[in-house]
Amino acid sequence: MKFITAVLGSALLFTAISSYATEIGVRASVLKVIDGDTFIVRINDRNERVRLASVDAPEIRRNNRSSQPHAEVSRQYLKNILLGQDVTLMEDPIQGPRDDFNRLLAYVYLVDNGVFINADMIRQGHAKVYRNANLTKRPYLESLELQACQSGLGMWKFQQCFVTGSDK
Repeated sequence: MKFITAVLGSALLFTAISSYATEIGVRASVLKVIDGDTFIVRINDRNERVRLASVDAPEIRRNNRSSQPHAEVSRQYLKNILLGQDVTLMEDPIQGPRDDFNRLLAYVYLVDNGVFINADMIRQGHAKVYRNANLTKRPYLESLELQACQSGLGMWKFQQCFVTGSDK
């Protein structure tokens, strides 16, 4: 009986994990932008928080902490290109579909024109590469970051450039 219970429990857990995986690679509508790397979408009949995979935007003021330089500009840029838009969310094959805060981690593409939002935020200097994860698009995004940094775009007006991809 314990064996059957364990097998059934494992099957239910697998089904729950699989349902998360199907949330990535689908079309969603952007309802609200939280900051320069997080927003809320509508997928089917529920709202989900999404974090741009491999992207680290300046932090917005929260809990008596002041905003980092360029945080509001970063959020406004993302809001201007995403709010009210339909997007496609794609999972990185190396990382799971959710982060420690239960947000969907995704590479995000505009449905209308195919713009890769994660890359656009970094290319324009509104975010940097999140270096605590080794994801498939990280080398590409690091090259965009270096170009933005060397050009003094966006937040790079206030920060020094990273010389190598191993810097944190």
